[in-house]
Amino acid sequence: MPTVTATAHSSTQTASPRSASADPIRVVVDQHGGLTTDLLAWQRHAACRGLEAEIFYPPESDGAGDDDGAFEAKAVCAACAVSGECLEYAIAVREKEGVWGGQTAAERVRIIRRRRRAAARARNAQAAATSN
Repeated sequence: MPTVTATAHSSTQTASPRSASADPIRVVVDQHGGLTTDLLAWQRHAACRGLEAEIFYPPESDGAGDDDGAFEAKAVCAACAVSGECLEYAIAVREKEGVWGGQTAAERVRIIRRRRRAAARARNAQAAATSN
């Protein structure tokens, strides 16, 4: 899959009021014959467009779950029509910093871990069902 550059929080245009679902996701075949999608199409509709990137990269928390520095970014994301797509993009590319889709880096790590555990449980349940 081609390398994707994260630029969601550095754009200088204002978000369109249109629904993100109005634009189809573009699927293309890459140079290796694999299917890929336009992972950044949602950015045209992001509420963060035109805002200062620093809002989405607050100082590190104290490690005790204190996300007070992320409050402003999370407020923007809460009102964003494409926060789900933004979050999924950040998870897909393992974005290590900043607030994406209303979630801090630590929160995204927890989401990834929960998803991995759920997938493992599903695989185990399926294996148990087929072995009976």
